[in-house]
Amino acid sequence: MSKESRTIISIKAKIEPPFFRKEDMRGKKGITIALQKSGELSNIALITLSQILNRSIPKEPNDRKFFVKNGDDNLVFARNSDIVHLVNSGAADIAVIGIDRLIEEGFGHLVGIQTQNIDTNILIIKCLETLQPWRIVLATKQKLLDLRQISQIATSYPIIAQVFFNTLSQDINLISVNGSTEAMINLKFNNAPIDAIIDLTVSGKTLKANGLIPWKNDILHIYPVVIANKQFLQSL
Repeated sequence: MSKESRTIISIKAKIEPPFFRKEDMRGKKGITIALQKSGELSNIALITLSQILNRSIPKEPNDRKFFVKNGDDNLVFARNSDIVHLVNSGAADIAVIGIDRLIEEGFGHLVGIQTQNIDTNILIIKCLETLQPWRIVLATKQKLLDLRQISQIATSYPIIAQVFFNTLSQDINLISVNGSTEAMINLKFNNAPIDAIIDLTVSGKTLKANGLIPWKNDILHIYPVVIANKQFLQSL
């Protein structure tokens, strides 16, 4: 991970010791694999899980099927937020997910961030690298000199945003949105302006296109991890 920008929230994934042999996982049949429908994480998941399981895993089929048989295995294509809970419940055995989604879905303790308490049947078995860091940043229309200028923000990452402002002992009004976060800076909620957004960026091009300036420090660097259900690992 890049060390160029200091991150405010410290994270450290708790990697479980490999109490199973790779040979056992590669020989296991009837595995249910949760996969993203599209995007960079989908490509990372396909490559990584194909290597771990030593079998070919196809991309999402073109006929809009979201549950597919792949030899003896089952493939389920789902949203990131659903994938975490599929693995935790045992509906799926293994997946690749970004740690931001673990935090947002209540499993922050797996990466050293205490959020809400959820019964955890997930283990992180491997951390993965990306070509560029995936950065959670705070961005504003004007260059920000003092965080105390901010009273209302829009974000798709309300848990991470709350943890961030808790570290500053600063009260904030959070507007939770699903996508198009950059557009919210131009709107008012409850008759009050959106002072800033907190969002995920890699290159920063979308922020720039929407006239947004990221704060000098990144809030958090995130990366993908391989997660597996505890009972699945114990069965190997």
